[in-house]
Amino acid sequence: MHSAEGIVTAIDAAAGTVSISHGAISSVGWPAMTMNFNLADPKAVAGFSPGQRVAFHFTVEGGMTATVTHLSKLQ
Repeated sequence: MHSAEGIVTAIDAAAGTVSISHGAISSVGWPAMTMNFNLADPKAVAGFSPGQRVAFHFTVEGGMTATVTHLSKLQ
């Protein structure tokens, strides 16, 4: 389990994905980037919109394939 903060750039609830622009995440060796994450629960993005600052927890399935397991809004 890893955690980070970022900004939602796109949401596709039907596909079960969210795109997040995040800073470097040292726990997985990732540089700052914008990437698509799968959603463990596609309903988790209800009430979120592009431009929203978020904190999130995620798992890595391999390479750059990751799944958000928890998403919360930041002020």
